[in-house]
Amino acid sequence: DSLRMLEAVRFCLMEKHVLQRLHSRLKQCPLRESVAAALRYHSQELWQPVMQTPLTQPRCSSQCIVGFGGMYSSSALVDNEERFQVFHPSWDRAPRMSNMGIAVLNNFVYLIGGDKNTSGFRAEARCW
Repeated sequence: DSLRMLEAVRFCLMEKHVLQRLHSRLKQCPLRESVAAALRYHSQELWQPVMQTPLTQPRCSSQCIVGFGGMYSSSALVDNEERFQVFHPSWDRAPRMSNMGIAVLNNFVYLIGGDKNTSGFRAEARCW
């Protein structure tokens, strides 16, 4: 029964350095294999979105609101990315960037590219 209970532990959500310490202290057993699988998950960051299983996701994902860039009604460009934590009412700021591409895949948010151009100049313009 204790092994069945340990199967529900979401080792992938633990910090990598904690898993490494735990793995080095365990003898060969099913628990060590579960920790090794979590370490493999951590070592393959690029593949994590396609490696998603119930064991790689929180049981209760904290809800947050995310806002990315945009433009004010005055046509001034916005270069903010902010996240509001619902359960810990606070705003977190990401590095200032505008004109980025944004996508969500398997509950991961990806920001791609962008620049710090807040004056409205565009790279495709023939002259400024």
